[in-house]
Amino acid sequence: MSMRVDPHEVSLVPATQQDHGLLLSFMKGLRADDPMPAMTVESWNDSALAMTELLNDASLGRAWLIHVDDVPNGYAVLTFVHSIEFGGRCGFVDELYVLPEARGRGVGQRALELVTQKARNLGVRELLLEVSPENERACGLYGSAGFVERKYRMMTKRLVKAD
Repeated sequence: MSMRVDPHEVSLVPATQQDHGLLLSFMKGLRADDPMPAMTVESWNDSALAMTELLNDASLGRAWLIHVDDVPNGYAVLTFVHSIEFGGRCGFVDELYVLPEARGRGVGQRALELVTQKARNLGVRELLLEVSPENERACGLYGSAGFVERKYRMMTKRLVKAD
């Protein structure tokens, strides 16, 4: 196993439209590691468009490149939601991806700490995320970062049909 990185070597750099191609590459890596149910060309196109929208509208959330020594090693996405239950602005850690060669070195852990700090600075009261139960490594990372399972089940209903 590779040596752990110095936490000071890990930083979050705001992603811009110029980073879109790199972000799409990282997004493909995330979906290869942890496939989404019924992932289709249409849903991939929707995800790519959603990233473009996020990069153009800071009211939706933030996207960052995870840098190790100034080299992109992944990305993190925080989106916003307003919750009555949680008393206001919440952040959804919508995507977190670290390149395979950077895993097990503390990069994801430090990136999650930095996302948490940035979320606090953005007025977020509660962080939410979802993870596949089969993704034991990610479950361990999130648990060690203080995330806990809720007794509630996340459910979805698609309102837009593919053309």
